[in-house]
Amino acid sequence: MDLEKMSLDEANNIPGMIEESEKKLLYVIAQTLPLEDGDSIIEFGPFFGQSTNCIAQGLKANSTFGDKCNFYTYDSFECNKNGWFGPQVLLHAKKAEVSELVKTEGEIVNFEKVFYHFMKDYIEAGIVKSIKSELLNSEPPAGKIPLLQIDSPKYYEELKIILEKFLPLTKVNGFIVFQDFFYQWSATIILPVAILIDRGFISIQGSAASSLLCQIIKVPNEQDIKELDEQMKDEEDCFRFFELVINRCK
Repeated sequence: MDLEKMSLDEANNIPGMIEESEKKLLYVIAQTLPLEDGDSIIEFGPFFGQSTNCIAQGLKANSTFGDKCNFYTYDSFECNKNGWFGPQVLLHAKKAEVSELVKTEGEIVNFEKVFYHFMKDYIEAGIVKSIKSELLNSEPPAGKIPLLQIDSPKYYEELKIILEKFLPLTKVNGFIVFQDFFYQWSATIILPVAILIDRGFISIQGSAASSLLCQIIKVPNEQDIKELDEQMKDEEDCFRFFELVINRCK
C-alpha cells in the first residue's frame, strides 16, 4: 500500500465532506484492487469529486487498471435549493470560488459543471466516466463490479435500487464502502447491511471516520435480494439484526 503516491493536496483542493482517513481508504482500495478486463468500479454520489479523485488517483497507480477497465460515477448533480443539501452545495461552491459554475433554475440547483471542473484531467484521460442520472434510472454497465462506493442513499427505498441492480454484479472478494454509515440517521439503511452480514453475503473489514468497509463474501442473486426485502418487513425480527451489526462494528 503505497500512500506516498497519493496527493492529499490534490484531493483537498476539491470541496468535500470526507475526512483524511476516508480519502486514504479509497485510494488504498483502488490502488491495490486486482482488476480484470471488463471490470467496472462504481461510485454513487460523487458530489464535487473529492472521493472520486481519491479513487481515480488509486486506479492511476494500479498496474491492473487497463484500457478495458472502467470507473463510473453516478449522480443527478441536481438538488432543490430549499432542501437540506442545496445550501451545502452553494456554501462549498462559494468557499472554492466556483459559484459561477453552479446553475440555478427555479428551485433546482445544478452542480455538474463543478464536478467536471475538478475532475477534468481524469475525465479527459479516460479514467473517470461520469453518468448523469437519477438513482431510480441508473443502470449498471456491462461486466463485473469489484468496488462499490455508495454515498447517495439515505433511506432503504433508495439503497434498494442499488441492491437490486448493482449488487448481483459484484465480485467475490470485492469491496463496498458505505459512506456516512456511522452518521446515518436512517435505521432503514443500517438494517439491510445487517441482513447482508447475517446471511453471509458481506463481512465488515474496517472503518474510516463515518465510512464502513465491507468485503463481498458471496454474491447475491435476484432471489436473494427479494428475500432480503421480505426480511426488511419483519418488524419482530429487526431488533436482532441491529444487535448483530452493533456487535460486529465493535
